[in-house]
Amino acid sequence: MKHDKGQSDSVESRFLRSCEAPVEEWKAEPVALGIFGGAGDLCKRMLLPTLLTLYREKKLSADSCIVGAGRREMSDEEYRGLVRRSLEQFSSGPVEGKDIEGFCERVSYLRADVRSEETYKELRRRISQISSQGRIEELIYYLAVPPSLIEPIIEGLFGRGLCAGSLEPKVVIEKPFGSDKASASRLNELILKHLKESQV
Repeated sequence: MKHDKGQSDSVESRFLRSCEAPVEEWKAEPVALGIFGGAGDLCKRMLLPTLLTLYREKKLSADSCIVGAGRREMSDEEYRGLVRRSLEQFSSGPVEGKDIEGFCERVSYLRADVRSEETYKELRRRISQISSQGRIEELIYYLAVPPSLIEPIIEGLFGRGLCAGSLEPKVVIEKPFGSDKASASRLNELILKHLKESQV
């Protein structure tokens, strides 16, 4: 998100920078990735194809786990079907063979109401279960949601202790960051209140 220096409505914040990380920077460590908006257009068109590429190139460990969180009611198997169809439509390479099967096995789904405490209780349970089953080196929450949902998600994650711990969970916030100057400033203050800069 860029603002000209002469614009009076700009908001100075490191969190307004692009969340896009070069693929070369990814390390093949076991990651637990929670995607809010896991059944949304951004996830289907961009995130899932990118994650599959990382998986194929051994830059995403085969021990990693991806939890897609969304409003729709779906089982894990139904979500894996959605993931496969999305990859078939939007992935640049062929979607077949052991790579796609292995990738889809790492995916599960959480029906999420971002304003409900029960969502974060269940997410915490899932993460604890994933961590107990194997070695997880990093925990990332990716917020592929509209600006209006970022605040309740940050509050929900912090309120249930999901932003703390030895893994120092990271939060990736997709642009746009707020709908105007006032909302961007409010989000900036909220993030600074609950998270370290190294977590965002």
